[in-house]
Formats: sequence, C-alpha cells, structure tokens
Amino acid sequence: MTVRESVLERARRVVADRLLAQPPYAARKDEIAIVLCGSAVTEYADAYSGLDFLVLTPGAARPVAPPPTDGRARRFRVIARGMDDFRRAAADVDDEALFLVRHGVVLHDPGGQATALWAEPPVPAKAVWETKIAATFQELRRRRASLAWSLRRAQPYAVLDGLTQFMGCALRICFYAEGLAPPPAKWLNGAGLRTSVGKQLRAPLLDLLSSLGDTAVLGGSLRLSQNRLYQRCEHVEAQLAQALREHGFRPLRAGAEARTGPAQQKR
Repeated sequence: MTVRESVLERARRVVADRLLAQPPYAARKDEIAIVLCGSAVTEYADAYSGLDFLVLTPGAARPVAPPPTDGRARRFRVIARGMDDFRRAAADVDDEALFLVRHGVVLHDPGGQATALWAEPPVPAKAVWETKIAATFQELRRRRASLAWSLRRAQPYAVLDGLTQFMGCALRICFYAEGLAPPPAKWLNGAGLRTSVGKQLRAPLLDLLSSLGDTAVLGGSLRLSQNRLYQRCEHVEAQLAQALREHGFRPLRAGAEARTGPAQQKR
C-alpha cells in the first residue's frame, strides 16, 4: 500500500467512525460534504501527516461546529464552511479555495454538489493571474518599504516579520505565473522554488535566507545603500521582475511603472 493509499484509508476511517458517528455531524450526515485537504493530499504526505477536513454545509447555511477532539486519537482538524460561500470564493479566485479544489479529495458527499465542483473547478483566465501578479508585486514593494522603516528604527523583530512577508509575496507570484494557486505557508518555499519563475529566484532567495542572521545587527548599516538585508531584498525584487517579463508578464501596472523612475532609486 502506498503512502497516499494509507492516508486515504485512515481518513475514511476517521470520517466514518469519528465525524459522521457523533454530534453534531451524525444528525446532518445526509446534508454535509466532507473533503480531505491539507498535507495529506499533497506530494508531501507521509505516514505521520495529520488529517485536515473541510466540512461543507448546503447553501449558505451556517457551518456546523467541529467535534471535540480526543487526545488519544491521531491528530485531525476540521474547517467548516457553507457550500455557497466556498463556491463563491473559488469563483473569485481565492487562493485557499482554488488550492483545495485542485488538491482536495471528496470523501463524503450525498448531495453531489462538492463532487460536481471538484470535477469541474474554476479555470481563471490569464488576465486574472496577471492582475494577481501585479497586485502582489505591489504588496512586495510595500513590504520592502516597510522593511526600510523597521531597519532605520532598529526593530529586529519587525525586520524579521517583514522579510517573511516579503518572501511570501515573491513565492506566491511564482505560482501565479504558472496559473496555479499557491499552497499554504509551510510548503510555499520548497514548492515555489520548483516553478519556472522560482528556479530563477533560487540563488537570490537562498542568499536572503542565509543572511537572516544579519537581522540581529539590522543588516550592518542604517544606510539602505549599504544594508546587506535591504540590498538582498532589492536583488530578489529585480530578479523577480526580470523573470516575470521573460515569461510575458508585467510585474507593475502602467501607473506604478510611471512612478518608479531614477529619482526613486536614489537614497
């Protein structure tokens, strides 16, 4: 039995013996759908993967509450949402919803609505991904500006948080350029660096990661032109912009490009 088959078998046992056999799910088992999600349905699954379940209630009904956990049982987690709300989120190109629709496994669905949605998930047009890339690139630039503020005010904890957000923006863009929704944070780095854009960012991003120890000394200088952390972030941003252009994307909207001239490069 493969790891995936073992995980699916364990998930089905939890659904039958734990979720559908006790309140509040037992009384509504003919109405709800249950989808396996989380690490258990990705390429990163192993024998120790926890089980995450998405419980969908019909229409816009208020989601039922998760059952109490049993400390003796293997870990599992329940996320509850209304079907209408989740379908709307997927249609609106919500990252989490699109990722779940692509990777989740429907385990219980008497009404068939979840099965239908998972069989024909939304397929966003390229223009949608272009919009997400532009918006996230702008957010990346704001994270860099916020990082400069934290460095100048000697706030190492804020600097570390800013670096994490900056890298998150860069890695999410790698997936948007492939027409994919990014995975949750714990898989973002490893999976993102395997995308076509991510491969071009490996060197600068790994260089930035290897320099996180400089957070303790705030990058070595309060002058941004000499600050090691800030300069590495600028290098990541420049490499990302170049990679996106090579893949046919404009990282900035026209208005934003017009505001980014030589004067803004000076410090």
